[in-house]
Amino acid sequence: MIAACGFKFLGSPLGTRDFCSALTEKRVLKNEPLLQAIGDLEDPQAALLLLRSCASFGRIAFSLRTTASELHEEAIRDFNEVVQACFGSFSGFHPDDGQWQQAGLSIHFGGLGLRNACDHVPAAHISFLSACFSACQLLDEKYELEA
Repeated sequence: MIAACGFKFLGSPLGTRDFCSALTEKRVLKNEPLLQAIGDLEDPQAALLLLRSCASFGRIAFSLRTTASELHEEAIRDFNEVVQACFGSFSGFHPDDGQWQQAGLSIHFGGLGLRNACDHVPAAHISFLSACFSACQLLDEKYELEA
């Protein structure tokens, strides 16, 4: 997809904030039917397993890694809200902010393993940039990471 304000390269949006946010929002909307179906399951244990393993953080992780956080913050927040609504649908429990933060912890630390994408955006993007830094320098010896 090529537009005047950006383009998609290997599934990653490159361009303006509006373009990147719109592409991530499109991914969020694409996942809503799946999350709705999981929320409608009658077995909360199966629903939690599906949500944690197949339908939450992993569905948006590529976007977190490859796109700078400030270019799609609102879309990532929308995704977290949809995941939280899905959890509320099958569990009947609607956690407040502190409880939802605890749910984002790994099971080992007393959470549910439902990672909050907003919390991981900066680290995911920095790890992506540092992982490809040497390859970028091979292509352009003057390549530098921005502060």
